Amino acid sequence: MTIEHSNTASTTRWLPAVAVSLIGGVFGGLVWAYVVNTTGFIYGYLCIPIGFLVGICLLFLGKSPPTSLKQKVLYYAIGPVSTLVGIATGKILDIKWRVMTEWADNTSAHFDFWLAIKQSILPHDLFFFLAACYFSYRIPSSRIWQSLVQKKEFSSNDINTL
Repeated sequence: MTIEHSNTASTTRWLPAVAVSLIGGVFGGLVWAYVVNTTGFIYGYLCIPIGFLVGICLLFLGKSPPTSLKQKVLYYAIGPVSTLVGIATGKILDIKWRVMTEWADNTSAHFDFWLAIKQSILPHDLFFFLAACYFSYRIPSSRIWQSLVQKKEFSSNDINTL
């Protein structure tokens, strides 16, 4: 069994991958904020689908992973960064739609920015944020998922990994 290394140029489509990952993250954050605003409950675990959405967008639009180590680091950072942008979008909209309206309804209270953030973020939300970032990284970097996009047979005996 021989191991072949590809010295060919990467077929990664950078601009579509970045653009659609960011759009997917912002869209996921918008939906998340809408659900939180509609129900009135803060669901931190609903940010995990943002990570899945970004990971799938990056997987299908990036097409194939880059070949050099520097490009791989940049390529696989797109997912977590886009996920964090989506989570930040969701939290900002949550503060604007839900927390600010609660403050506006209570005219006797003075608005405190840090208190609004504390009301919007629960202590265990960091775990869900990290899980969402992990999925947005893991989906495009997994050889199993890549084999679906590249229509190659996946073999667990492959030595080539990240």
